Amino acid sequence: MAAIHEVSDLDGGPDYPIITGDYSGGARWKSVPIEVGRALQPPKPVFRKLDPSIVDEELARLQS
Repeated sequence: MAAIHEVSDLDGGPDYPIITGDYSGGARWKSVPIEVGRALQPPKPVFRKLDPSIVDEELARLQS
């Protein structure tokens, strides 16, 4: 069962909550090799590329 505990920051910052629990019986991440020749889906971008004008506007705003 999971529980939330407040812990002290070792660097002197504010205390913060952490989630603890017994996770020994749950699913585990593991490496699974891909078979040779297996077809893969084409990658999809995570973020869209910003128009250069937006970047220029933000840089100008930050410099003023």
